[in-house]
Amino acid sequence: MRILRNVTLAALALTVVGCQQGQKLPGYASFGAPISTAKAVSLADAVAVVDADGEATVCVKAQIETVCKKRGCWMMLADGTNHVRVRFTASEKCTDGFLMPRNADGHTAYVEGTVERTSMPEELARHYAEDQGKPKAEIEKIVGPQPAVVMIATGVMISDGDKLDPPVQ
Repeated sequence: MRILRNVTLAALALTVVGCQQGQKLPGYASFGAPISTAKAVSLADAVAVVDADGEATVCVKAQIETVCKKRGCWMMLADGTNHVRVRFTASEKCTDGFLMPRNADGHTAYVEGTVERTSMPEELARHYAEDQGKPKAEIEKIVGPQPAVVMIATGVMISDGDKLDPPVQ
């Protein structure tokens, strides 16, 4: 059973090594670098590869759960079980990279980048909760480092691109 799991994860890792060629999909808006959706995997598969290898460069197809309402500098992808925080800049200050439309909640997205499991400092986890508009009582319950799966995206394509607001400049 363990051998089958390892073989499956190895095969998946080989297919998700990245999305090499850019393309445009009808109805999708593109942000950041061009990506290819040809080898897109589910959020669950991406998290499985990260759990096995520690880090992976993948192209993921998933639902956008929420986007930062202040600037569009991060978003959460979710599939019901897994949650991945996506950033579009290497810095926590969002001073480089690109931003997302703040009304992209609920849209389908293809996102390419590097995914890793990490520990988020309490202060940063509280900051994200504030950005998300969570109540003060819920924010105060965040104590100590928080486990997280984080993706630094190089490119994003979002469905129903004609219904998205332009990103904040």
